[in-house]
Amino acid sequence: IARGQPGGYRGNDLGPSRGGHLPVTPARSALRPEGCGAPRADGKMAAAGGPAGKGRDISLAALRRHDPYISRIVDVASQVALYTFGHRANEWEKTDVEGTLFVYTRSASPKHGFTIMNRLSMENRTEPITKDLDFLLQDPFLLYRNA
Repeated sequence: IARGQPGGYRGNDLGPSRGGHLPVTPARSALRPEGCGAPRADGKMAAAGGPAGKGRDISLAALRRHDPYISRIVDVASQVALYTFGHRANEWEKTDVEGTLFVYTRSASPKHGFTIMNRLSMENRTEPITKDLDFLLQDPFLLYRNA
């Protein structure tokens, strides 16, 4: 996700959020591929790899049921888990969001976004990629914060 940005990160730190455009979205989040240990307090998150060809067509159709403006899947991580940073405990806490991460382009604004198709519940995690979303890629982890 952050590969196209110099340094892969915009902003000075991943400190407390300056607000949030989605009330269910945490100030600091980390995605990690399954099989890795929990993120450390200094952060970490997920790399990509995933379906191609017919499988990607099926995935695109499934994503379009949630957002008809999705035009193309850019990248996929086949299994990620979402963590949030608990400021009181000063540690990463696993959420109930786990599944396949899709990064995509849209035909409407915002032009890019990502969704975790949750395998643990019917509630997927979807984030628009805008100027208010900060990323830090520290392989194999990807940290993000929405302002």
